[in-house]
Amino acid sequence: RGIAAGDRVGVWSPNCAACMLSRHRVPERGRRDETVPSTCQQPVTVQSALPSIMPLYETYKQLRRDLSTAPRTWLVTGVAGFIGSNLLEDLLSLGQTVVGIDNFSTGYHSNLESAIGAQAAPAGRFRFIEGDLRDLEVVRAASHGVDYVLHQAALGSVPRSIHDPLTSAQVNVDGTLHVLIAA
Repeated sequence: RGIAAGDRVGVWSPNCAACMLSRHRVPERGRRDETVPSTCQQPVTVQSALPSIMPLYETYKQLRRDLSTAPRTWLVTGVAGFIGSNLLEDLLSLGQTVVGIDNFSTGYHSNLESAIGAQAAPAGRFRFIEGDLRDLEVVRAASHGVDYVLHQAALGSVPRSIHDPLTSAQVNVDGTLHVLIAA
């Protein structure tokens, strides 16, 4: 079951200054999904949140229509990761052309297979480059002819960055710089 109008979805009110400053966001009985009475007495429900969300949703739907009627070419870095592969699947569903780059340091072949299999993309709409963002020439080749870049590649994990700060900086900082230069 999804969220329906009248469902309680939060413990704060967007109309209360104290709530917006997190002055009384205290979960009742340790559960985050229950509305807690507070000094504002205005619990957030789906109904009360919808008016502020609807303009964004309408913009999102219009953007999807625009993309479907005017396909573009996208570069998705980190395309084999969770976010990158979901972007790939959605872009292909909108008829877009995607160039994906990943070195599989944190991404998975199975994410790509799922994204491509879900859309059965026509030949030529997806090109994969197994490469590293630390190699500027690889990033330049991947960026050639693309209209938009969605940069998702990164080495996450604070413990990893403490254990190997040079690699983390090379991938996250230098890699991002290479994407910016190539774009």
